[in-house]
Formats: sequence, C-alpha cells, structure tokens
Amino acid sequence: MLSWLERKVAATLFASPPTSTAEEALQNFITSETLKPNSWSVNQLYIAKCYIQMSQFEEAADWLDKAYHNSHLDEEEQEVQKEIRDSYEKYKSYLKRKAE
Repeated sequence: MLSWLERKVAATLFASPPTSTAEEALQNFITSETLKPNSWSVNQLYIAKCYIQMSQFEEAADWLDKAYHNSHLDEEEQEVQKEIRDSYEKYKSYLKRKAE
C-alpha cells in the first residue's frame, strides 16, 4: 500500500521497508473493531480501504456506511469525516446492489 517513493524513503531510513498485505492489515483492523466496536470511525475507514484495495466493494461500502453514520466522534476523528464522506459517496451504490 506504500507508493514507490514511500518505499524508497522507508528503505533509506530502515534496513528494509515495512511490508504487509491488505489482508494482514484488514485482520488487525477487524481485531481492533472486535475489541471495541464502533469506537473509531477512522478504524472503520481503514477497514473499508482494505476491502477497496482487495476489490471487495460491497464489504467496503458496508464499512463506509458504518463510519459515515458513526456518532462516537472525537476531535481527531472529525478531521477524518471529509474522507469518510467522500468515500461513502463514491461507494454507497454498492449498498443498493447488496440490498437488491
């Protein structure tokens, strides 16, 4: 999920750049969500991003819907709301397909 430039910078700073797959990241975000459900909309956004990376748009839309309607926002998460709104608008059509 790192860009070419980010990998080069990381390789310069570290012996080797950090590596992880979207699937591994997803498992970590899901674990976090399981431990404290609906607590962090930013966590739900990153779950959606993992699903988008894996081309699982219906799952991504479900998580964006949760993040979009999450009322437990602290000050930091309010800053992330624009990205959530933009992503939600882009992928919400997958919610309609799933409902049909």
